[in-house]
Amino acid sequence: MSARSHRREGFTWIELVIVLFVIAVLVALVLPAVQSDRRRPSRFQCLNNMRYVGLATLNYASSNSGILPFVEDESKNWPVSLMRFLDQPALARDIETADWSDEKAPYLQVFACPDDTDSWQAPGGLSYVVNGGYGFFPVDQQSGETVERGRHSLAQGWDGDGEVSEQDREITQATGVFWRPDDVLSPLTLDEIGVGDGTGNTLMLSENLHAGPWTTHDIRGLAFVVDRNRLKFDESAGALAVAEADLGPFAINGGKESNGLVPAPSSNHQGSVNVIWADGRGTTLSEDIDPLVYVRLLTPGGSLYGEQPVDDPMY
Repeated sequence: MSARSHRREGFTWIELVIVLFVIAVLVALVLPAVQSDRRRPSRFQCLNNMRYVGLATLNYASSNSGILPFVEDESKNWPVSLMRFLDQPALARDIETADWSDEKAPYLQVFACPDDTDSWQAPGGLSYVVNGGYGFFPVDQQSGETVERGRHSLAQGWDGDGEVSEQDREITQATGVFWRPDDVLSPLTLDEIGVGDGTGNTLMLSENLHAGPWTTHDIRGLAFVVDRNRLKFDESAGALAVAEADLGPFAINGGKESNGLVPAPSSNHQGSVNVIWADGRGTTLSEDIDPLVYVRLLTPGGSLYGEQPVDDPMY
């Protein structure tokens, strides 16, 4: 018998490189999908919590002749105003009868988003903010933190005469949903939004990674706003006809990386934020939304002052 020699077959280094390259490509393709699937449940929980807060807000309005809660006043803010409508009557009584501080605020899961690591399972955690309309909020160029110039309220002038008339206040109120108490105008109602821009076209709640705690009276931790100095108006068309908008940190996720407070929508969801509309719907808004469309979604009555209506396909 003749001996037969057997050569052991194996990968060449070129074949090994090709295999490793294919594996790397597959991992690069699959990993984002896996990470997205992991984030999806927390995103849904976040939106469900927001829907609950939105429903509590609508129930509050229903019990108060359609009037929405103040963003804050001397005694309480909007989260505290909603306590009884969030099945927290005991906590509401405790707040009303005790001297409360941020340090005493318990964690309420309904106020927090799982993807907001600073608020989730944190005492006083708050991930959500309400629509505070237009105001004056200059930005510190070094820290990126916004500053509330004056006191954000309906007392804003629009005609340049140095005075604040009742009509000026009405124009200001038409830019946002939640305000501090005013000595002249009554609080905004859902019916007024309905005959203005429409509850289905008006933002009510959004996420903000800089929000909270839920005991705060700082407007920057309670609301999302737009700095008026970032808007250019076509006054010939109307007081609220925005012709140009350079939102900067006030855009969706525009101030996300700031080290300071930025009263604008932001989240850790990829490229978008969850929002609740004034009709109670919960959806998402892309950070790529046209800024001229976005500012029109803030206004509950912009169309009464020259603003063009918004169509659903725009957002």
